[in-house]
Amino acid sequence: MVKMPGVKIGVSGLTQAEVEEGLPHLLDEFGHRSRILIPQAYWDELTKRLVISVGYEINESFIEDVAMDEIWDCVIATINFQEEIHFEILKE
Repeated sequence: MVKMPGVKIGVSGLTQAEVEEGLPHLLDEFGHRSRILIPQAYWDELTKRLVISVGYEINESFIEDVAMDEIWDCVIATINFQEEIHFEILKE
């Protein structure tokens, strides 16, 4: 089995309530993005941030940049938030 390239992104600055309200919309938005495969998103209580994992069929050196742009677009479009938020690539 070939491992699909993937990216895990953490989004800090959101509240748990904001994530819980926006999560269904975020997951729905991922469904409209044909390049995003096997999306997962959840509130990480320990780190107090939204954690998003996505797979891609491409295996390019710039996959993290592609994912960051696309995930940023999806989060901004679907989650209502009050404070400044920050996105970072999480290493496994």
